[in-house]
Amino acid sequence: MEEDFKEVSKRSFPVWLIIIIAVLLLGGLSVLGWWLYKQSKSKNTSTPATSGQDTNTSTADWQTYKSTNQGFSILIPPTWKQTESGVEGRASFSSADAPEGDAPPAYPVTHANIWTEPNSSNLSLQGVIDEQKNLYQSSAIKDFKLISEENVDINGVAGKKIVMSFTDLQTGLSHISGFACATKDAKIWKINFIASAQSPVVAQTVWDENSYLFDKMISAFIFL
Repeated sequence: MEEDFKEVSKRSFPVWLIIIIAVLLLGGLSVLGWWLYKQSKSKNTSTPATSGQDTNTSTADWQTYKSTNQGFSILIPPTWKQTESGVEGRASFSSADAPEGDAPPAYPVTHANIWTEPNSSNLSLQGVIDEQKNLYQSSAIKDFKLISEENVDINGVAGKKIVMSFTDLQTGLSHISGFACATKDAKIWKINFIASAQSPVVAQTVWDENSYLFDKMISAFIFL
């Protein structure tokens, strides 16, 4: 009786059938894994991670600042306010209200300065950039780092833009500073955009979230 049962078992579950079933299962799992991989890859390519910058922000509601004396106009973010620069002929704007009396300014903050200078030394664009870097490095700062340097267009004129980071030794504040310039009509045209905070990490975050404003200000700059 036992031999008959073994014989039936062999006939009911042949080895070749078990092998075929195993191969089909493995093949099915492989196909499923490939499909899941393709789906995951498709999602990653269709919804890339962003840095938080809203680069599509319209400038329709931005403020227009115009200086006939300095010979330029520029658009300023709608919530920004003009502040005292302390330098004649320099237009300064900030995302935070200017402090009253001895009250400390609010941080983190983004602010910008726009001004012109005579190009009395007939500096090239690279010469202006090098002069700006040397100016920062000779100041009371630490941890200076040149993050990037690139060519930009400023109202149809060839320009340059650099981004630097440093910590002010006097205030202890950390800054990410963007500086763009162009030379035209024996003048140097300068746009400085700064993100300031009480730590390098926060300053970098503020820059990452707001640096697109700097690019839009550059593209909105007009020589008069």
